[in-house]
Amino acid sequence: MLGAWIVAATVGAAPLATAPTLFGGPGVAQFTLRWSDMLLGDRFDELEKTAALLRRSHATFPNGQDQLWWFYDALAGGVPVTKEVKAQIKEHALKWAAERPSSVAAQIVRARILSDQAWAMRGSRPEEG
Repeated sequence: MLGAWIVAATVGAAPLATAPTLFGGPGVAQFTLRWSDMLLGDRFDELEKTAALLRRSHATFPNGQDQLWWFYDALAGGVPVTKEVKAQIKEHALKWAAERPSSVAAQIVRARILSDQAWAMRGSRPEEG
């Protein structure tokens, strides 16, 4: 539960002891939605602080999944939401990358979005082969 404490401290919230599970890990869904909400609110400073903390801490969820991976996935539109909300997430992520070209986190998210778009245009992902 240490990972939950680390991220909760970043966003000013209590640890998520009763968070829903996603892929077997408590907290994943609630944290990814929280990070997406930060992005949709253009709270780029909070996102930068969260990314820096996750890179430094190597925080994981109780099931061992890396929080930084989920952070980037959520901000690239990988959360289970409607197509409209996913489009808004991507729009705000690209805005973040444009406004902060030297931000490592923003550029990683931008690259994920562009990669996903390229695979969608191709018609399949490598693992679908």
